[in-house]
Amino acid sequence: MKQYIYVLIVLTTMSSYGQTSLTDDWTVTEADFEFFMTFTGFVNLNGVRLTGEQDMVGAFIDGECRGFNAIEQDSDNGAYYVDFGVFTRGSDYDKNIQFKIYHFTSNTITDIEQTLLVGDPMINYGDSFQPYSFAQPALGTGAELLRVRFDGLDFPEIYHTRNTTNLSATIYLNRLEDITNLNAVFELSPGATVHFTNAFAEVVSVENSLDFTNSMEFIVVSEDKSNAKTWEVIVITEPVVPIYLKKDAVCYEGGSIKVLSSTASNNLVILKRDGQEIARQTTNDEGQVLFVNLTEGVYTVKPETSVDPKQILINLINE
Repeated sequence: MKQYIYVLIVLTTMSSYGQTSLTDDWTVTEADFEFFMTFTGFVNLNGVRLTGEQDMVGAFIDGECRGFNAIEQDSDNGAYYVDFGVFTRGSDYDKNIQFKIYHFTSNTITDIEQTLLVGDPMINYGDSFQPYSFAQPALGTGAELLRVRFDGLDFPEIYHTRNTTNLSATIYLNRLEDITNLNAVFELSPGATVHFTNAFAEVVSVENSLDFTNSMEFIVVSEDKSNAKTWEVIVITEPVVPIYLKKDAVCYEGGSIKVLSSTASNNLVILKRDGQEIARQTTNDEGQVLFVNLTEGVYTVKPETSVDPKQILINLINE
């Protein structure tokens, strides 16, 4: 009875998906085998993921068909997978499973170069998050987060570090940047995708509006779905490092100090001498302030966007 049920399922599958003469020999009799393994996979042919429900994958050992099925759409996430069992005997251990792709539109069968050794019986390969890759040619296996940058920053990024041991990336931004609503752009291994750790959905670069007040974790999945790495992304806001320019005093004209900053306008800069405030200005639209008519001496300049004050010596030049 068990054999009859399986054959009925196979015949129904062949009929409903329009099996042609190219796949007439894709049949399996369950009673001839001792074990089986199951696959949940996606199908990629020449760089294109197949979604045709008449496209199929078959598994073969020593040229004998051991399982097959057609692609179906997952009702939960809308993606297309192929689910089927591959039947084996004890004598198949350490033999290669050869997979073939039947493409309905072109009515062709393509051998997948990458094979799989028969190992422990009753094992499962793939799931909806990391499906097994039935691909020809083979897809990439890298799951690296190469860089994270942000689209539409108000101020330039200061610098960026990456730790491949701890799987983390740290980005240093201007402290005036709003890090509660950043649009991250992920640079990954070729073909890899990035996902939230608690969701199936892929994170789309630029269109994400993420809050990096605290560090965030992302899962990078390789193109062939075989590798997944969890990366931590940390955003640290650093004070702006201003540029200071000076002009020494001469007998007929006082000296000057110019402060150049990448911050926006209306940021306060305080000028002190001997510990006493002598002037204050706010930056203009170009992020600059200019203190003029300064006499000989040591001045302390403190922009509000900088942690440390800057000491500047104005000399008197006799001309």
